[in-house]
Amino acid sequence: MVPPRPSRDFHTRSIDLPDCQRLSSRRLKHFSIIPFLLAGTLCLAASVSCRENPEASAERRRQAQKITELEERLRKVRAEMAEPVTETAVDLRKSREAAEAAEQLVKQREQELATAEADLDKATREDGDYRRKYVVEGQKGDKP
Repeated sequence: MVPPRPSRDFHTRSIDLPDCQRLSSRRLKHFSIIPFLLAGTLCLAASVSCRENPEASAERRRQAQKITELEERLRKVRAEMAEPVTETAVDLRKSREAAEAAEQLVKQREQELATAEADLDKATREDGDYRRKYVVEGQKGDKP
């Protein structure tokens, strides 16, 4: 017996029971368990490879700690940068005034030192002149 040709109108065509059984058995022939085995094997391999490596875990902890330290340092630097600059300008002005006062004091002391050295030279010359003019007896180094 020759099966009838399918009509173009599939919705109105009725399928008898033997055709349905034949179609479902054909689908089962093409169905295979191999893709499920492959998927299961891949899942198993993925779960085995995801075990925690102690060295990698320790390295991750060290890196997380380092990141925390660097973020803390960055936060401190940003806080320092946020401080008003006017305080620094006031300190700079005070420091410059103190430096100018110190320079004036140094110049004054240098002048006093120069005057004292000139007075010492003058006194030393006068003493030498006096000793040459008048011989003082009883000094060390004098000849009797």
